[in-house]
Amino acid sequence: MNELAPVYGIISLFVYSWTIVWFFWKLNGWLVYLNLGEIGMILIYSLATNLLESLFVLSVPVLIGMVLPAHWYLDRFIARSTAWLLPGLSYLVFAAYQFEGRSKFHQSLIIQVGVPVLSLMVIFIFASIKWQRASRLLEDIADRATIYIFVFLPLSVLSLMIVILRNIL
Repeated sequence: MNELAPVYGIISLFVYSWTIVWFFWKLNGWLVYLNLGEIGMILIYSLATNLLESLFVLSVPVLIGMVLPAHWYLDRFIARSTAWLLPGLSYLVFAAYQFEGRSKFHQSLIIQVGVPVLSLMVIFIFASIKWQRASRLLEDIADRATIYIFVFLPLSVLSLMIVILRNIL
């Protein structure tokens, strides 16, 4: 559990930050034609969705750790997970930003950026294996991202309970 928290912190840093940026970007327009209750429900549904998304993303490094031998991955779980999550989640945010509309979808750009991102993942993982300093740096970044758990996890669990209760009743 101690090693899952920093990795989940990295995941929540990307997932929740993207949603908060998206929410505040649209808030000005929503204030014109939605009431505060409807805006609050959009935020609640977004936070509940983010919880499920972040748990799904967290399951990937956990499954990798279960499949690979312990000395390959689990011995440095935080550093290795952070090594591929940082570029991977950055790429997903970039790819999501490319969906501005059908006429402006840049599929070739997404594919062209994918190769350098995969290369960056390999470099980060190699650096975390070979250099203790790089491994410590990745672990420190993940450790500092743990603060996001204390803010977003309770809000997301509460949001998920509200969504479940709202849809049952």
